[in-house]
Amino acid sequence: MKLVTKVNCFADLEPTQKGNMATWLYEIYRDYYVENKALPIEPEQHEAIIRRFTNKVKQDNIIIPDKQIQLYYNSKQNSLIKRLKKEFTELGE
Repeated sequence: MKLVTKVNCFADLEPTQKGNMATWLYEIYRDYYVENKALPIEPEQHEAIIRRFTNKVKQDNIIIPDKQIQLYYNSKQNSLIKRLKKEFTELGE
């Protein structure tokens, strides 16, 4: 059984947890693109990605405030798009 990790912000996470979370967020963002053939634009599309990410974090027994997850997602959007553009050349510049 995994231990529950409760933190107030991402800075409090262990490096491996931060790495895992970055990977999960990219995978969820990538899955959204593959399923929809488009980047998220509308607020409800971003909310769906955040909801999936939050669920994944909770499955790994990490408790972090929803506001922190929202801030993390917002801070990573540009890097997520850049990474997708490298993987999917049809996105172009």
